[in-house]
Amino acid sequence: MDTIIGQNDMRLCCALSTQGTTILRVETADETIVLPDMVFDQPVIAVGERAFAVGSYPMQGKIVQVVCKKDGEGGDNSHITSVTLPDTVQSIGAYAFFNCEKLRTFSLCSNTARFGACALMNCKSLSVIKLRLIDENSRLLKYFVGELPHELDVSLTYPNGEQARLLFPEYYEYIDENVPARIFDYHIMGAGYPYRYCFKDAALDLRSYDELWTRYLSMDYDVLCANKLAFYRLRYPHALSDRAHADYFSYVQSHLPDIFLWLLDTRDMRAVDFLLRATQPDAKVLSVCMEQARQSGCAEALAMLLEAQHRRAPVGIGKRFDL
Repeated sequence: MDTIIGQNDMRLCCALSTQGTTILRVETADETIVLPDMVFDQPVIAVGERAFAVGSYPMQGKIVQVVCKKDGEGGDNSHITSVTLPDTVQSIGAYAFFNCEKLRTFSLCSNTARFGACALMNCKSLSVIKLRLIDENSRLLKYFVGELPHELDVSLTYPNGEQARLLFPEYYEYIDENVPARIFDYHIMGAGYPYRYCFKDAALDLRSYDELWTRYLSMDYDVLCANKLAFYRLRYPHALSDRAHADYFSYVQSHLPDIFLWLLDTRDMRAVDFLLRATQPDAKVLSVCMEQARQSGCAEALAMLLEAQHRRAPVGIGKRFDL
């Protein structure tokens, strides 16, 4: 059995072709999985059917152990929380991640153009998507927002290195039996449904995405979700119009203490620094945020707030002494 060095411990079952290597089966007990880009001196070009599915499946192919700290031991994949696929992967088979209920983060390249049926079935925790784009007109994001109705935190890295971060709010569908009419009524609930259609020719249209903001606020929306959505667009303003910027900025300013508290919980100090510098909060808001920082025991955030206070009044309080 061959052994290669990787970023985590797992056992791979592979099929070789003239084009590259297909991963037929992955077995691991690790939580964070980074699939190697080369196996048997060939690029990994595909992930096969049920490759990451939770459970025990036969390993029918060429076996290789990937070793990081242990011995490349296998597992039933039930602990997987994060998967990163190499840029070389072009397709993912049916039921590839079946029953990966703990999978939360999925990172891949837009070069992955084909997904088999039910590839993400029962991935109930999948909420963070990170896409490395080789083309701004990639259609891959539409697949994810169409498959996953819950809230999605999406990070996009464009070919020029610029980044965008978007939030797709939750929605859900249900069917209600209408007995007197002998029919079933179909219902769609949640403010996130329109965001699943901000695409043109299956490619993301950020202008359409931003135009939904006012409509979103008029619906029954989740405040924390709205806070994240507005803040992400301000911090990563890829293709953000002046009008959309003004709308998001107005919202963020009016919800500053809540947004600060959310960032405080995440301990994202770079985001806190951006928030304070971008909005220049007044003394009253700074006072509220300082109390939040004190209660959370975050000295770094408190120092940033004191610096922001100093920037607003750098000369301090004027004092006069009569002798």
